Amino acid sequence: APLREPPSRAWREAAAQFVQEAHEALLSPIGERARVWLAQRGITLEDVRLWRLGYIPADRKDRWGDVDVFLPRGVVIPGLVGSVPWYVKVRRPMDSPKYVHIKGSRPALFGADYLQGKPDLALVEGEFDAILLCRLCGDALDVATFGSASDKDIRLWLPVLVNYGRIWIGLDADPAGQKAASAWLARTRRARLLRVPEGFKDWTDCWKARGDSRLREYILTAVQSNVMMEALNER
Repeated sequence: APLREPPSRAWREAAAQFVQEAHEALLSPIGERARVWLAQRGITLEDVRLWRLGYIPADRKDRWGDVDVFLPRGVVIPGLVGSVPWYVKVRRPMDSPKYVHIKGSRPALFGADYLQGKPDLALVEGEFDAILLCRLCGDALDVATFGSASDKDIRLWLPVLVNYGRIWIGLDADPAGQKAASAWLARTRRARLLRVPEGFKDWTDCWKARGDSRLREYILTAVQSNVMMEALNER
């Protein structure tokens, strides 16, 4: 199958304009409730600015290039590569499905613009988990996500992934996440399991119970213990 390419130039330009508009709305008084909701998930105001998160207060329709798009109310998550939108996702407050990919979006490695060349990469399941772990542990390992447990086609991102000696698979503790983690372990010897603590579904769920310091300690301890054990086994 051919590799995916970014959306058309017209789509990207319209998406970039929307992302900027939504970002300004989230930082304005109209976005206060959304900012509180994000803070309750461990996403700080600094994170909002860094990751260009946004907010759309009401459903609307638009046309991006030759694509008619529906933009639902909610928190806007832009998937940027080289500061260019490859996808736009909206986390709706109540309606189902919770997450809506805007029509015309293309799969991408969320966090690609913020990788710092650390020896280790953590791959988590969703964007909010990636933002949270990047804030907590970004000094020790890089963090990214393909946006779901079903990571689709990763070939385009192999030049990024092969830079890491260890890729920590920290997907959700549900059947879909466990199945995807097993696929990663079969795919490459670089893959290592980074398990969400027992009793929690995902990293955000765990953060709500444990907070910054305890979750950071858990992740770094798990990584360091595994690395030390591997070093001993090699001897």
